Amino acid sequence: MKNYRYFILFYQISSTLFELLLHSVTMEFYFPALGARLYGFLYEIFHIHVTILFEIGLFLILNTLLATAQCFIYRHRLLLPEDHWLRFSLRNWVLILVFHYFLFLFIGSISILRLPLEHPPNAQGLEKLLEDYPEYSFLGTDVNAWIAYIYQPIFPPILNFSSNCYSFQFPS
Repeated sequence: MKNYRYFILFYQISSTLFELLLHSVTMEFYFPALGARLYGFLYEIFHIHVTILFEIGLFLILNTLLATAQCFIYRHRLLLPEDHWLRFSLRNWVLILVFHYFLFLFIGSISILRLPLEHPPNAQGLEKLLEDYPEYSFLGTDVNAWIAYIYQPIFPPILNFSSNCYSFQFPS
């Protein structure tokens, strides 16, 4: 039980850093449309691109989830008897957590980097957004808004699928 304080410390640090990011990147989402506007000082003063801010957010979210899982697993291992089949060794738990952490970090990073986020009036997704949601016509003139286009394939032509439709096409 004496090592539990380090897991709690990691949880406190990661959740506090995530809260600081949320407060320094205040966002206004335009749901259900795929648009947003940033008001935080990281964007307004330092002009950090929204893709970089999403990458930082992904990293901090995964760290908070990892810290939560570590706290849960630590307490879980203390409650189980020594010969229980769910009481994995510490090495196995570390391998499981590290594998899942880097898998989600890789998939999330690739997804964020391949998602085009652009300003109007040159945004790829603006036409589709205005077609589906005409009440968001003010986004067409707001040069500080960000519009996502989810219909672009991730890795064409081999993996020709987007976050909206799943179709695989192999080059001939």
